[in-house]
Amino acid sequence: MSGDGSSTAVLWVQLFQRDAEDADDQSVPPKELGSATRLTVLDHRVEDIEGLCKYIVNHADFNDGRLNGIKPDQLYAYMDVDCKSIVPADRSIATITTTYSQPLKIVRPGTILVTASKRVLSVGPLERVKRLQTESIMATQSLSPSQVALNPGAIQSNHDTMLLNHRPLSHFGTPVTFMNPVFYSFQRALLDTDPVPIDDIVELVINGLRMEGSQCCERESEKTAMLNNVFSHLFAYGDKDVNIQVSAPAIAETHTFSDGGLIFVHDGLSHPGLIRQDKLTLGSGGDAHFQVQEYHRQCFLDVEESYRNRTACPCFLITVCGASMSVYGAILHDKPTCDPFRPASVFLNTTDSDSENSLRRLLYALRTHVVRLYHWYRTLSCHINGKTVTSKSGLLPWLATFLTPSGEPLTIEYDDSFYDKVQSLRNQEYPRHDQHLPSIRRPYMFTASIPFTTENLIVKCAARYSTEAHDFLSKIGKAPKLYAYDSTTILGYNIIVMSHMQRHSTLDMSRRLLTASEYRSLSEAVKQLHSANLVLGDLRPCNVLVHMEEREDVMIIDFDWAGRVGEARYPPGINMNGDIDWPEGVGPGKLITVAHDVTWLERINPRYSPAISMDIDQES
Repeated sequence: MSGDGSSTAVLWVQLFQRDAEDADDQSVPPKELGSATRLTVLDHRVEDIEGLCKYIVNHADFNDGRLNGIKPDQLYAYMDVDCKSIVPADRSIATITTTYSQPLKIVRPGTILVTASKRVLSVGPLERVKRLQTESIMATQSLSPSQVALNPGAIQSNHDTMLLNHRPLSHFGTPVTFMNPVFYSFQRALLDTDPVPIDDIVELVINGLRMEGSQCCERESEKTAMLNNVFSHLFAYGDKDVNIQVSAPAIAETHTFSDGGLIFVHDGLSHPGLIRQDKLTLGSGGDAHFQVQEYHRQCFLDVEESYRNRTACPCFLITVCGASMSVYGAILHDKPTCDPFRPASVFLNTTDSDSENSLRRLLYALRTHVVRLYHWYRTLSCHINGKTVTSKSGLLPWLATFLTPSGEPLTIEYDDSFYDKVQSLRNQEYPRHDQHLPSIRRPYMFTASIPFTTENLIVKCAARYSTEAHDFLSKIGKAPKLYAYDSTTILGYNIIVMSHMQRHSTLDMSRRLLTASEYRSLSEAVKQLHSANLVLGDLRPCNVLVHMEEREDVMIIDFDWAGRVGEARYPPGINMNGDIDWPEGVGPGKLITVAHDVTWLERINPRYSPAISMDIDQES
């Protein structure tokens, strides 16, 4: 920011027009004026809201005839990726500038990125007119990976779209080891305690990395050239059936190349199998983790759409920062997800045998599993007939055999991802939702079935889960049947197989309240759970199931936070930004108490709603 108070602001702007005759009719949606545009406001006082509005209206990026004769009070603007509704342009700008009344965050000299960290008020039905997701913006007006590295918050501000290396804390996607068997095998290979087989190529690469790590390059291009030479040996395969090209994957639209990697060529297709990003030192030039992940996302946009839509696009990612190297697995399921396999491995010349063996194991596993990933793609491409992919196997988990509580094997068949409704008001006590809200996939839940039976299942992946609480309520008919549970195969995650309650809906989506008998049934179930020294922690309407036809069938779901009294705690990433009215005493890492469950139960009590008081009197 310059000394005179002027600044450079970068905004994502979507403009809409409301005709004068429709100004008072909120049911008439405004007209969209072009696609989202990345607008750079140069040398302008951010505090001058009126001037900034005028600047946007008259800016050359928009002044192509579409805005001629339009008055500022007729314009509605969707500004920045975190605003969840369309509001009058002056109000949107006011919200942004008010949020940043303090000095703005300087991304790099001369550039300030303005992001709205607080959601602006909705304007009636306008909220449903247009929802600009980061993904759609980035697909048409893409930031370069290097820009993402410098300020990943520009993308991450939309939690529903982008995951950046397990950030933000409260959001996670489907683990890559659950989605792809090669990643699972790679992770297990890194944890293996058996001696690593002697491999001349791996030893050659280790020596090369030691040499590279001992040198201090003045330019990043020098470092990249040395690393490309070293890694070209690691990924040199003599198998004529393996067409893996040592070449830096590139974004076709912008001709932007990553620092290095591998290209898989098979069955008329060409796509990345490994992408590498280098930095002279840790943190120089932005965050390499974010940059390489954005390369992965944008590079796969160039792959044939019919093929890309039937695979999670698994790819190895490598970052080399200074003398430290990290390896990741990345997928494009519903969210771009990147899981770290191994913390940074330092390849400086050292006498530490443990560090040397760790690097040797990592390189050997990487060399062997790159080929396995190539063959996985070859197997998947066998399902392609012309331009039509006939299999969803690339989008579904590989783990399909479990053990039931009695120790019997259970084999399932995955059908699809689990679909649910977008619920913008889900955190309110008794929301009323538009019945035409779009459906989205919950990336960590899948529908499945038991072959040769009529049993329909839900398979859920959760970092935390209380099977004790689930099983307790299931046995008294107040939770879906628990078929199987696996907490050891996918490291760090629990896989839960349960009944799919297809005739049920969550209370907040049912567009109705509990009857008195349903409430008594729910209260009794919670009371019995507490008597067993168990607590839930999240007994909101979104976690209560009601039957769509029978008014006596009520169940509880979502046992991610549940556990023993005095032991179960709220997760560190719990949403405390004001969207949810948590009971008193709730907070990150704090104990979940019986009183918290009782508070949620009281808020669901139908006696508090005059609309159904007559029903209660009749049933009592």
